[in-house]
Amino acid sequence: MGAGKALRVILGGALLLVSQSFIFGLSVMPALLFWQLVLSKTRGFPFFDPYGRYVIVATSLIPAYLIFSAALMFLSASWNRMMRWRTEEGEYAIHDYSWTLIRWASYNASISVVRIFCGEAMRATILWTYYLKANGAKIGPGVYVNTARLNDHNLLVLEEKAVVGGDAKLIAHLAENGRVKAKRVILHKRATIGVNSVVGPGVEIGENSAVGAMSFVPKGTKIPPNEVWGGVPAHVIKRYQEGEIEAKGQPGIPITY
Repeated sequence: MGAGKALRVILGGALLLVSQSFIFGLSVMPALLFWQLVLSKTRGFPFFDPYGRYVIVATSLIPAYLIFSAALMFLSASWNRMMRWRTEEGEYAIHDYSWTLIRWASYNASISVVRIFCGEAMRATILWTYYLKANGAKIGPGVYVNTARLNDHNLLVLEEKAVVGGDAKLIAHLAENGRVKAKRVILHKRATIGVNSVVGPGVEIGENSAVGAMSFVPKGTKIPPNEVWGGVPAHVIKRYQEGEIEAKGQPGIPITY
């Protein structure tokens, strides 16, 4: 590794470590202030001393965690926007250690921090949807996302009333032949991804189509509208005629949200 590459890696790594530590610390502060408020408001009441105050502090753990989670999600997204950390669509060599690669790695590292500390608790909530939007995802009205296993948020397009089931994984990049290859993932209107399914880069799910539970949709797959796919790798299981969806409703397959 040349001196220029080494310097980029050191600077990128140092910025990531310092920024994520600072963002995490700032996110903890509102929760600590909330605890301090709870303690101050219960001080001086003999009825609460000492065990009553312990109970009050213990029951404030979940509200404090929610405050911390909201702060972490939106501070992280704001930092990523300010630093222009994102996944660039296209290809770039891993061993060039370019700034494009470092921004991609930093972006997904920050996503991992949020996922580890609050993703599992916040998924399927409106806060999680707002976080994904703030972090670059294009999300239409009525979208339901019941997974924290999303990478490359800025390359995810979830159109109106799309559904991403529990623990499904949408990832818009892969490493192949020494290169990172990134391409947008698109779920058109009312598309559905089943529980524990994996959707690769460049995949496009057509309007009213669905991917069954525990399926794998390889890179670049284009699923036409009004079809049900499933399996490893995913293949077509059923095709709906034009107008059949409106008559019968959404495809009835094992999705499990």
